[in-house]
Amino acid sequence: FQVDRTKKTLMVAILGSSDIKTYPLKYMSKLIDFIVEYADVNVLFNYIPSQSKEAQQVYAGCKASTQKVIFFDLIGKSLREYIALMNECDIIMGNDGGAINMAKALNKPSFIIFSPWIRQEMWSTFEDGDFHKSVHLTQFKPELFESKSEKELKKNSLELYRYFKPEFIYSELRSFLDFNLNNEKVLHLKSLIKPLAIPDIKRVSAIIITKNEATNLASLIRNLQFANEIIIVDSYSQDDTKNIIKKYPEVTLVEQEFSNYSDQRNFAIDQAQNNWILFIDADERIPKSLQFEIRKALSSKGEIVAYEMYRQFYFQDTPLKYGGFQTDKVVRLFDKRKARYDSSKLVHETLTVDGRIGGLKSKLLHFSFNDEQSYKQKLISYAKLRAKELQAKNSRATAYHLYIKPWYRFIYHYLVRRGFLDGRPGLTMAKLNAFGVKQRFIELKKLKLNQR
Repeated sequence: FQVDRTKKTLMVAILGSSDIKTYPLKYMSKLIDFIVEYADVNVLFNYIPSQSKEAQQVYAGCKASTQKVIFFDLIGKSLREYIALMNECDIIMGNDGGAINMAKALNKPSFIIFSPWIRQEMWSTFEDGDFHKSVHLTQFKPELFESKSEKELKKNSLELYRYFKPEFIYSELRSFLDFNLNNEKVLHLKSLIKPLAIPDIKRVSAIIITKNEATNLASLIRNLQFANEIIIVDSYSQDDTKNIIKKYPEVTLVEQEFSNYSDQRNFAIDQAQNNWILFIDADERIPKSLQFEIRKALSSKGEIVAYEMYRQFYFQDTPLKYGGFQTDKVVRLFDKRKARYDSSKLVHETLTVDGRIGGLKSKLLHFSFNDEQSYKQKLISYAKLRAKELQAKNSRATAYHLYIKPWYRFIYHYLVRRGFLDGRPGLTMAKLNAFGVKQRFIELKKLKLNQR
């Protein structure tokens, strides 16, 4: 194979692991045409012999001028051959999957096109927007995803792919090529652009407090790779939490017995090397848009010492828009020199901020509800801590608290805050909110009885 060694070489992951994870073949041909017209590169296809028919379709869909630089038959027929071949390439572009992940392991720049039903924020590992970059249909057609569960998106993936036109991707792909290729054509384009001053970005420590969060940790750690430091304060978990953390040498593990949420968070803050703190729960994720806003906030030089953000609550895979969740807002990014958690609050902790608080527009994703039983257990643990707060205030559990107040809470969330518009999930959450209120006073009553 007469590959021109003076040019950079692009590997294209033209096929995903299934139809619903494969960018439409005719669209892929257009993207390859765009790359070859924009940058002077060799092109290799990643596929296995049994996929040659689909690979031929992509090749046939390319322009004749593009076909001249595609080395169609130069493929890795085994894992060993693929790794050797990928190691000779300079960049990779295409569908998410094993080929991309192995290329990342070889420290190759990657550009991923995610399937519409895949959560980009959970799988865009090590993404920084330059060396590793990805695109998702939600960036261009967010309205197609409103009120859709993961199950619905998966079922309709092929139809959604139809809307994911190559024209949407060209701009993102161009910036990726500009950053990662050093051929003369791209260098010339760069020379026409006046260099921008790089802002002084404050370093940030991402902090998580955990107890038996093994199912959440790996994807969360991948989600936080943009942070300068990741600290996990664990309350002696009995599941696989500790072993998972050990797989990530960039993560600092500190073990501390849990007493209450405020004390645990304040302890965690004291472990951080950086002044700016980003607190996140194990069942939360930071989408790309919010990561971008966080970076922008950290590069600003104003008087703001903390930032609040809205949270999007998910009932399993369904986002809830009513029932009070639409106004759920938390302060999670702050300068530790100007903020501390109120130690009198044992649960639903409050951050006391000495200074101006700003706001971020993108929402923090909160995947708190997986099933009713585990959510109830969470509410019971919260109720026990809240009962201790009420006991410290010498409060009593009356018939009003045990029977009327839970009903009021149900009516407030289901009718006043229009939880009924979320359908059955809205009804379930309104009932669980009422359960949480009643449980709080049941626990208070137990504490009072134990005092006698």
